[in-house]
Amino acid sequence: MNSFRHNIAIIAAYVMMLTLLSSCFTGVESTRKITDKDVRNSGVQTNVGPETAIDSLCTAPFNQWYRGKQFYINDNQFRLVLQTDNLPADTANLEGKVVKFDGARNENMLGLGNTVTLSFFDAEGNRYNYNTGKSERDIADINYRLTVPFLTDCDMIIHADSLLRNKEAYINTSGWYNVNNELIQGFKFERVKILQVEPGNKVYSFRIRFEYKGKMAFSFIATLENSVSSRLFSNTFSYTDPHKQYPDITDENWELIKRGQIKADMTREECRLSIGAPQDVTKRPTYNGLQEYWLYENGVYLIFEDGLLTRFRR
Repeated sequence: MNSFRHNIAIIAAYVMMLTLLSSCFTGVESTRKITDKDVRNSGVQTNVGPETAIDSLCTAPFNQWYRGKQFYINDNQFRLVLQTDNLPADTANLEGKVVKFDGARNENMLGLGNTVTLSFFDAEGNRYNYNTGKSERDIADINYRLTVPFLTDCDMIIHADSLLRNKEAYINTSGWYNVNNELIQGFKFERVKILQVEPGNKVYSFRIRFEYKGKMAFSFIATLENSVSSRLFSNTFSYTDPHKQYPDITDENWELIKRGQIKADMTREECRLSIGAPQDVTKRPTYNGLQEYWLYENGVYLIFEDGLLTRFRR
């Protein structure tokens, strides 16, 4: 990470004059079941305001890459996609390195025709070659966005940081991470201060460092380029207080919701905000009215009568 921060200073001057940071709106491309419980099931409406500016950041079109353009290696598996010739001796600890783009060349791979190979180099002078499997014609389009597995565009990180640094926002998930990238239990819908945007990992483009009551924590954020819509910034953070979307929820119940707790007589909406949507819902008529059973993982269940929580097991 120190290497990354050092290199950031070198390329910061390029940021304002490059057009490669323009947003790419591709739309939400996946409607599959979201797997992140806290974000998926919060029940909070998706943002449509300035929060979405982060969602649409993406790697620059290939025709805007320049010699020296920097990329962050976000996983050691980067070595698995490289050509094996002239690799450095140590390829087991590539994660965290910054490499620079050094150009592209045509190569004939196994008699299958010419394809473009990209060349990168690191601060020690080691070279890394990646064959795209694409022809020069394939990538000639002005809007073609070429992504290399396990590399994150450093310019994209810089731009995200310029948009978010020192901003205050409400975090909509209790899935926080500590400095060791270990998942910890935080509080949903709390106001935090965003300190910095850092490179993420092979799944999520960004790691958002934030401060809450004097302590530091992190959250991983995707972009539309990652196709992990459950972790878009606009789903995970909000610039406005989420409680204002639910004026009928009392302050007492909102405090329980932020801590993932429930109690008798909470509404279905309050329970969903607190512990998430159930895996299964069953409705049964009784002599006293309609009962609704919410079933969760690990045997957790909630029972509602006339829309209010009467019994539960957690």
